[in-house]
Order: sequence, then structure tokens, then C-alpha cells
Amino acid sequence: MEKRLILIRHAEAEAVALSDKERALTQRGIRQVYLLSEWMQQHHFLPEHIIHSTALRCEQTARLLAERLATATTLQAEEQLYEASMRQIIETLVHVPATIHEVALIGHNPHLSYFAEWLSGEPLGMLAPASAVAFHLPVDEWNMLSGQIATLLGRFEATH
Repeated sequence: MEKRLILIRHAEAEAVALSDKERALTQRGIRQVYLLSEWMQQHHFLPEHIIHSTALRCEQTARLLAERLATATTLQAEEQLYEASMRQIIETLVHVPATIHEVALIGHNPHLSYFAEWLSGEPLGMLAPASAVAFHLPVDEWNMLSGQIATLLGRFEATH
């Protein structure tokens, strides 16, 4: 069975915190997640599994999104997604069980955007905070990912 992948950049976060990993979402960031969840529901992008960086802003984005989507979504925090290279993003995804058909991955630029372009072969540019790109993947298992195989199903850009 084929797969669907939604790549999401975390929503807007505070500019300053004790450390970069501890930057929390702003009120605007919380509103952005609400708008993103509405877009995902309207387009039937309802991930069974959400993988996110261990940065607070990614964890908050994932939790709010899961609450808003109100589906049986499981959450998975991945340390290697914080400051991840494209290779680390791929390594994370290839370990997703084949029984899971739709995944959302919440991470950081620039490599999240680079990965989206590599996967689709399209010049998508940098993802803004709370932006998402959804892809169809013609693979039966997540470990079959490769470049230029994905078809873009939709794109969301947070404007508020």
C-alpha cells in the first residue's frame, strides 16, 4: 500500500529562551497550528503517527495538532530531528513500521525544506513557520524512500 507524508515546520516560537531547545510557541504560533489543523482536516490529511523533534516548539506543535485533529494519532519524539541533516530525517522515517500509512514529521529548517525538495524533485523553497507540504509516496514500506519519487498533494502557508 502506498504512503502519505506531511512535512511540517514548527509554528512560530519565542525569539529568546534559556536555550534554543526551550523556545515555546507564541500566541501567534498557537493560532498557526489551529489554521494548519483546519487545512489538514479539509484536505483529509489525518496522520496516524506524528514524529517530532525534541525541541519544545516542535513538541507543542505536535501535541496541539494531534488534539485538534482528534484522530487516533500517536506521537513520537526524536532527538535526532533537532538540528537534523537530511540523512537523519531519512533515517527516522525508514524506521516507521510499514503498517503505518500516513505520517506527519515536524521539524526545522533548513534541512526539512531541503528534504521536501529532494523527495519531490520540485523547487519548493524554504518552509515558513507552521507551513506544511503533503506528499503521496509510491512505496509500500518507509525504507523504500528515495529522491524525486513524491507527488505534491498540497501545501499550506500560515499567514496569521
